[in-house]
Amino acid sequence: MNFVIRAIAMAFFLSSAAGKTANVPNEATSNKDTILKKIMEKVAEGNDRISGGEDRAILLVGNTGSGKSTLAHVLTGRKLQGILNDETGDMVVEAVEPLESIRISHNKCSETKVPNKCISNDPALINRCININGEVIWDCPGLNDTDIIQQIANSFYVKKVYNQHKKVKFILVASEGSLADKGTSFVNIVQQFCNSFNNVELVQNSVVLVITGAKPGKKIEHLRNTLTKILSDNESLSADARKMLSYLISKIALFHMPSQEGVLLEDSLAAIISSMGDFADARTDIGKFSLSPQAIEYCHDLLKMSFANLKWLVDNLYAAVKNPSACTEPGSNNHLENNYDNIKGWLPSKITYSQTHTNKTPTSNERFITIKLLRELSFVAQNIKKIDEKNLFLVADIAEQIYNILENYAKIQSPCNNNLEEKINHFAYAVKQMKEYSHLFSSLIGNKFETGFDLVTLSTELSTVIKKCSDILEQNLREAVINLNIDESSTDISYHQEAIGILGLQPNNETCIKKQAQCNNSIGYAKNKSNEQKDAIKYYLSALKLDKTIHNTYDEIGHIFASQGKFREAITFYQVTENSIKIKACYKKLVEQSPSDYKIREEFADALLKLGMHQKAHEYYMEAKSLTRDPVVITSLLTKMAHTLNDDTINATIELCEEKIKTSAFYNYALDLEAFNQYLHE
Repeated sequence: MNFVIRAIAMAFFLSSAAGKTANVPNEATSNKDTILKKIMEKVAEGNDRISGGEDRAILLVGNTGSGKSTLAHVLTGRKLQGILNDETGDMVVEAVEPLESIRISHNKCSETKVPNKCISNDPALINRCININGEVIWDCPGLNDTDIIQQIANSFYVKKVYNQHKKVKFILVASEGSLADKGTSFVNIVQQFCNSFNNVELVQNSVVLVITGAKPGKKIEHLRNTLTKILSDNESLSADARKMLSYLISKIALFHMPSQEGVLLEDSLAAIISSMGDFADARTDIGKFSLSPQAIEYCHDLLKMSFANLKWLVDNLYAAVKNPSACTEPGSNNHLENNYDNIKGWLPSKITYSQTHTNKTPTSNERFITIKLLRELSFVAQNIKKIDEKNLFLVADIAEQIYNILENYAKIQSPCNNNLEEKINHFAYAVKQMKEYSHLFSSLIGNKFETGFDLVTLSTELSTVIKKCSDILEQNLREAVINLNIDESSTDISYHQEAIGILGLQPNNETCIKKQAQCNNSIGYAKNKSNEQKDAIKYYLSALKLDKTIHNTYDEIGHIFASQGKFREAITFYQVTENSIKIKACYKKLVEQSPSDYKIREEFADALLKLGMHQKAHEYYMEAKSLTRDPVVITSLLTKMAHTLNDDTINATIELCEEKIKTSAFYNYALDLEAFNQYLHE
């Protein structure tokens, strides 16, 4: 993508980190690069500050030096005091309880270059605050801060505020001094304010006018008279400004200049302002951003920079997920740590960020951490196949979440390395940051993109990379699951249960199926040890359904049935492994239980014959014959007795043994396991 090269040439971030030598820029290019860097720095600070989940926002707007920051202290319940300025002899206002992020200035130079979020959580101040209903107050830069850097930054800030909140209300702040000389300065303020909206009627009922620095004794009706005269004296006012000013005459609040030193009592001002004006919908089209041609050109460049940064972040992610474990541990192979310097210049001085990935973070004592990491990464990356790949914000969200997961696992893999965790957090933050830049700068240029520099093109490119991430993660996960080492000697049931779940990620793989069988067998063994025989049989049978070749399991089930006196069931499983000792023991128990039942001796003889024990089989057929007088049964038993002495039978037994030796098929796995399911339900 060409804009990657373009962005590097802008000297904002990548060239020095990549070790490349840039051409010496001419003066015009150098100046432009400096301006772009300063804009990005301001935007970075504002983008971070303008965050939070409050539905409603109050914006303090007005010229530099109008008293917005002073008013912010009042509206958040902070105490103020009047102090005599020794140098000028004027009475000025200072904060007794200053807000951490806002400084009150006594000159015409703006102290507010980035919106400041004002909110009070102090219960002692709640009765003096405007934000008792969850509103947040934004102290905005001055309307008259019109240099191109601040112009673009301010447009970005306001756009972000509108996107961040559902409802907005405006407090237009003007000093009493601005009403002098037919109110020329005040009229300009109102005109500028109106010019920042597409439709003034959408917001006019959501504006309150606060006149600051009012002389002691000045009353609301005095100001209304002054504003009425200004309205009549300024025939050149635009229709919108005239309409707004007519409305504001009835929505005035006063902030008086102190007449003497000491604490000011303005407790009622917050309540007065709160009672006036409604909240307007913060619609995406509420604001009008009239940028100069040069500012629009800069916005195109800033958009390209944002695109390039986002593209780099996603490309970097692909390199990271090739070996995600290495990226969650410190060391020379940590790709993210090695490339961290590339993003340091993008970050604001203070970061406020919470993860978008909300899945439970594994703890340090959890098993199979590497596979869990791969599983989570793979599942999130696979979402790229479920979304619209032309939607940049959905695509970037997936990249952000992948960085979030890597951060979570850095907490586990490197619990003592908070620095690594923070760095990965910054990568996730940078994705979110550049995604928001792309959105906001696109809207500032009216979505009129240069060829190849549009949201769909970028989104499609990012989607292609994340699909590659998904493919490599899926492959890595598959290999990790197949190669999972199982500790068969462990008696920890939860260990084997968790392993079964992980192996189930590859349900059709023969290796994984056999390992699942091993885990079920181990659980069965543990259950049997704790005398939970029914559960033991359930897990043993589950093991055999997955892998019938686990020969010791048949004997274990046989032992359980034998211990319960269920000798026929036990014999069924002993016969699979041809455990002649146990088979004979079970039949002897059956004979003891039913000494006159010829059928038991006949069954015993049948089993012995299958085991190649012809002489013993002959003896038990004889005993069976002696217990019956049924001629049909006797005939059958005599036939079997003759069969035990038949050379063909002996030869068949010999051939069967030789075949077993040749094929190593020592056991008969044709047992119908389903026949034993009923046992589990009885």
